[in-house]
Amino acid sequence: MRFNYIRPIMLILVAYTAKTLSQTIAMMAGMPELQAENLGYLIMIIAGVITFIYFRRQSKQRR
Repeated sequence: MRFNYIRPIMLILVAYTAKTLSQTIAMMAGMPELQAENLGYLIMIIAGVITFIYFRRQSKQRR
């Protein structure tokens, strides 16, 4: 079984992009910086979990 290097990189990129984008949008909407950071962190975790589940389902379908 080969290790896929793209999956962890994609997981990190999706999570970081979701955090940055949500944090920026929240701050533009007038949310205080600390609350925007907390919201970005929460969305980052949710995006990471969704991406992980997507990758697992995709690999199970290939078997």
